[in-house]
Amino acid sequence: YSETLQKENINPISEAQVQNVQFNKEKGLRFIAIIETAPVFTLADVAGIKIKKEKVNIDDKQVDEEIEKLRYHFGTKEKIEEPAEIGHFVLADIQQIDPVTKLPLIGKKLNDQYFRLGDNALGENTDEKLVGIKTGENTIITREIPQGLVTEQNPENAAEHLLVEIKNIENIILPEVDNEFAKDVNDKFKTAEDLKKAVRNQLEVRAKLDSDQKVRQHIEQEVIKRHEFDVPESMVENYIKNLIEEFKKSNAENIDEEYLRTGYNTAAVNTIKWYWIKSKMLDEYNITVEEQDIDNKIKEIAERNNLKEDQIQTLMRSKPSRDKVKEDLTDEKLYSSLMEKANIEEV
Repeated sequence: YSETLQKENINPISEAQVQNVQFNKEKGLRFIAIIETAPVFTLADVAGIKIKKEKVNIDDKQVDEEIEKLRYHFGTKEKIEEPAEIGHFVLADIQQIDPVTKLPLIGKKLNDQYFRLGDNALGENTDEKLVGIKTGENTIITREIPQGLVTEQNPENAAEHLLVEIKNIENIILPEVDNEFAKDVNDKFKTAEDLKKAVRNQLEVRAKLDSDQKVRQHIEQEVIKRHEFDVPESMVENYIKNLIEEFKKSNAENIDEEYLRTGYNTAAVNTIKWYWIKSKMLDEYNITVEEQDIDNKIKEIAERNNLKEDQIQTLMRSKPSRDKVKEDLTDEKLYSSLMEKANIEEV
């Protein structure tokens, strides 16, 4: 098998499926080995892709909303006995129960969950159901389970029933947005205006990254559309298997696997298609990253995050860190090349 692969210059991407094994002393050993190989295709012309790019436009309302989050972060909390309202913080034990018997389900209890009413930490539209509850009281709320994640206890309604026991309620006293508050947030700020400028700048950077990411996704989608080839089934299967395992770890033990297979098949195919297209583009466009480029990028990251010299040196010597930076820089060069070929309209 190995000799044949080498002789025929075949590079399999998965284990061979060996079939029809036959052996006798006269004819020796015969078998069929079915293998998957990398898809063979020619890069399509990707010039002229039309893309709409969002302009970065941060208004005063967005700045105020971000500063409001900072006020909550630096606010002073005090225990209260009044009924809970939106904006209060609660400490609660949360027990999933059987919807019919109302008995607790073993292994489905979370103790000392601390969250702010208004953030819907327990699920969409759940916080309103806790408004008016007092310390020491409990209530049952229901939350919908995303389609494809269905518990054995309630497969028809696809909802979880939670007994929420309130252990503590806290109000928060918000600080005024003044010079002292700005210094509390960061001692490099001298005035509230310094804080607002920094927040606006941070939002602009975040918005630009988001806009650039959407452009990249659009370019990927358009490039994929211009290439027609079959992707290896084993890669699609492995992608979906890994996805299901991740869902099981983070969401529920009982999952509608068929739903996930159907719902994520297109995403799996496109992800794998892009992997092969990207690999071919990097080769044909001769895109490479030098070691000096990696060093410079690590220094830039270190400076942006105020890292100390020993932390910088650790990053410099770390192979996983260098590999990740190299991958990011390679992607940047590829996307820059593709954007040069595209027609980008700012909106």
